[in-house]
Amino acid sequence: ALLAPFRAGPAEAALDAAKLRAAALLLDLAWQAKVAFYEALAAEQRLELRLRFLESQQASYATAVELSRAGNLPELQLASELAAVELARVQVAEAENALVDAREALTRRLGVSGARATFTLSGRLELPPAAPPLDGVEAEAVRASLQLAELERRAEAASRTVQLARVEGWLPHLSGGFHGERDGALWELGAHLSVSLPVIDRAQGRELAARSAYDVLRQRREASAVTLRSLARQLANRVESAHARASHYAARLLPARERQLEQTLLQYNAMQRGVFELLLAQRGVTETALAQVDATLDFFRAAAALELLRQGGTPAWGGAALPSSTAPAAAGAGEH
Repeated sequence: ALLAPFRAGPAEAALDAAKLRAAALLLDLAWQAKVAFYEALAAEQRLELRLRFLESQQASYATAVELSRAGNLPELQLASELAAVELARVQVAEAENALVDAREALTRRLGVSGARATFTLSGRLELPPAAPPLDGVEAEAVRASLQLAELERRAEAASRTVQLARVEGWLPHLSGGFHGERDGALWELGAHLSVSLPVIDRAQGRELAARSAYDVLRQRREASAVTLRSLARQLANRVESAHARASHYAARLLPARERQLEQTLLQYNAMQRGVFELLLAQRGVTETALAQVDATLDFFRAAAALELLRQGGTPAWGGAALPSSTAPAAAGAGEH
């Protein structure tokens, strides 16, 4: 009864830490589902572009076959066109497999099966006009971090365990008992009480272990805060850079490729360019569009990770994972 309040303190702090970890895991699951959705959308767009690329390659090869039959095309160029078509078919197959993998990854994140797993994706990866605001992202991430709060509560549990061990070390150990014995028709009853004083063993070992666990958790929290600030800066830079790259593709490079295709088509109609030059310009448009999809996906991934960081989660990004809060020292603090 005397030690009950001292034992309740570490248990309450450990329970709060477990709740914070559960909330962080829930945020991480939502982030994974969001990223899986973006990747599935990007996989669909890549497949569309690869199919379009295959069509252009098939048209190029069909033209090459007709010219070869007329004797106006060397065998080397015909073989090159055939190889390009077969490569495009392989790339389409790879894009189809990538889409299946992306859909299944999203299915696992959503936790659906059966008929519910036959969902269709709506929308496209459309780059927003501007990147999200990045001011104060470091302080915001540290303030909202559930993992830092969890480490703080585990350190508090270790600190309260130190107090518990210190109190237990100075209290005497009391024990008592009752016994009965029958000898023939007589009963002999008795009781005993023993008191042991903490002369040598005053729970120094448990106190030292709890104090060590507390020191480890404080150091781990400090290291986690450093990593978290670095991760916030890294993600902010990636969001800004990816948005700039994707915007450049959409506003400058892709229109330039499309303009090149339009001019090549005009010169083809004027019989100043050949069909292969026209198809080559079409391939340039397709490859640029594929690069734009990749840059846009890179932005959405980084933006989702940054949003998770601001909500208190800890995204695994670029190997910058925070030290685990469930290390043996941390777990031991709540068990004393």
